[in-house]
Amino acid sequence: MSYNGWENRETWNASLWVNNEEILYRVAHNIANDSSHCMMSKVETLLSFLDVIWKDGKTPDGDDLSNVVWEDVINGLKD
Repeated sequence: MSYNGWENRETWNASLWVNNEEILYRVAHNIANDSSHCMMSKVETLLSFLDVIWKDGKTPDGDDLSNVVWEDVINGLKD
């Protein structure tokens, strides 16, 4: 079931957080547009970064990160 054009609510919500926090957006944008890494590496890098700033595997408002389709978030950040 899709949510606002995203795979699910968690993916939509995580994308909102990533795109609306300036520093987070800049880091995620750089990860998404790094042509020297494959998609899986980009996902792992982004998740490693988010694990540091978002505690307990959740967005700041409580959505579970394990349900996020990170490839969609990263594709949304590409130039």
